Amino acid sequence: MRYFFMALLLFAGAFAPAAAAETACGGVDLIARMKKEEPESYARLAAEAKQIPFGDARYFRIRKGDGPASHIFGTMHVSDPRALAWVKQIEPVVLRSRRVATENHEMDAEKPGLPLFKFFAMMVAKPDELLSNYLKPDEIERVANAAAPLLSLSPAAVTRLRPWILFLMLSLSPCDMRRTISEDFVDRIIERRAVAEGLPLHNLESVDDMIAALTAPAMETQIDLLRSALNTLDMVEDMQETSLRMLDRGETGLLFALARDTSLPTLK
Repeated sequence: MRYFFMALLLFAGAFAPAAAAETACGGVDLIARMKKEEPESYARLAAEAKQIPFGDARYFRIRKGDGPASHIFGTMHVSDPRALAWVKQIEPVVLRSRRVATENHEMDAEKPGLPLFKFFAMMVAKPDELLSNYLKPDEIERVANAAAPLLSLSPAAVTRLRPWILFLMLSLSPCDMRRTISEDFVDRIIERRAVAEGLPLHNLESVDDMIAALTAPAMETQIDLLRSALNTLDMVEDMQETSLRMLDRGETGLLFALARDTSLPTLK
């Protein structure tokens, strides 16, 4: 599932319709609501978060033996001003580094080429992958109408896409997608800063790795994820706001625990 985050970055830049910059996307902190409305659920998540190693930080330093230290920074592929502030916090370390690696700097809509083309080519469904084989007509209509404006496609064209791309699109914040068109996002700023300083830029994951991860789940799993995204469509902004606040506070353990939890829809 971690590969999905890079795809969110890609499609926010490649498909979102241009719009004026937005300073706030709204959304509420679901963790705050859970503490108030479902304290038992929150206590369970908090207990699980404590079991996750190093779950109370966003920045990490790793070292093998007496070798030089490497630094790992947890980011989000968003343009929210709070996330952009993280760049200033880590910039001194970036500038002291010998090389910089982000998930995949080739997957950038500003640099169209073979990696981007390969990714787009994998979006089109094969005959046995069409939504009509798995979803009811009313579900297909809901998916198509919701995803069409995000992809700048017609509803009919949307029904010819694979479930994983539709799940990704319905999991995005439409507000942040629009904002990313006119503003930079965290990883892009880091990449540009590294290039400006003459630092080698590397990929943590290849395009082939990402495609393989996205297409590997069985169709039944992809359909389950799509249905889940459809059922929580009105919570997308809330989920992004919640994730951003947790990462801003360094609550990575709680973020992972929440991502695995199934109780969120009860807060609708």
